Amino acid sequence: MSVFYAYAITGNELDNRHLITFASRSVADEWWRAIQDSVTERDRTTFAEIKRVTPQLYASKNSWGTILNIVTDTRWTPHLVGKWFFTLLHDFGGGGLCDSLAPPIDITDHISGNCYYIRSKCEPNQYWHLTNQSLPEGAIFGPHQVIRLSATGHTRFCIDIRAANRLPQNGKIMIGSDDIIISALRIEDNDVVINDVCPIGDNGTLVIGVASYVFKFSDFENRFIMSSAINGSQDNHILKLRKIGQKWELVD
Repeated sequence: MSVFYAYAITGNELDNRHLITFASRSVADEWWRAIQDSVTERDRTTFAEIKRVTPQLYASKNSWGTILNIVTDTRWTPHLVGKWFFTLLHDFGGGGLCDSLAPPIDITDHISGNCYYIRSKCEPNQYWHLTNQSLPEGAIFGPHQVIRLSATGHTRFCIDIRAANRLPQNGKIMIGSDDIIISALRIEDNDVVINDVCPIGDNGTLVIGVASYVFKFSDFENRFIMSSAINGSQDNHILKLRKIGQKWELVD
């Protein structure tokens, strides 16, 4: 995975315009999550005024010096030491340096409580889709609706962090180590229906309407996989949770 860039600005742009270089996009997310947790879980307000405007832009009304404390105080992000750094920019006055250093990237922020489409990284036209078709009669799992990969259908899935204390985590950036709940969002009889996704059977077929299941956010990187087609159709592939899988991405 390539390096990931972001900008940091304050109300006084003359003195505080920084380029942040992260080892990867996931490191950037973990870094911001550490800042969020420092405010909400550790009862500290040091970074409360800092906002993540986009994945590539952070802003603060006052001095940026507080956030620079993370560079020298490894208590905040000990597992990220050596994986990111700040560079002060001397481009004020029309030099245009910011425009050329880090071109914008079209990515989706992974925010707990939001709903997304889920697609294959290898085949971006293939999406997770919940159809009205169930598993064949006689299947050992019962007649549950199955999630398949489709090039024509798109289902939205809501993803929420499942905290140990069960408190809502809406608004937090999701990182690989998070426990998450995945729920399918659909319309039924003009009403919005939300059903949790769960793997069933020895082969981990993904279905809805059984029970809640706690996944890891990192499962999108290496555990969900497309199975063989069913009913003779080559464009509806069952999705499964296995020990080794494919890479998937969330999109708005």
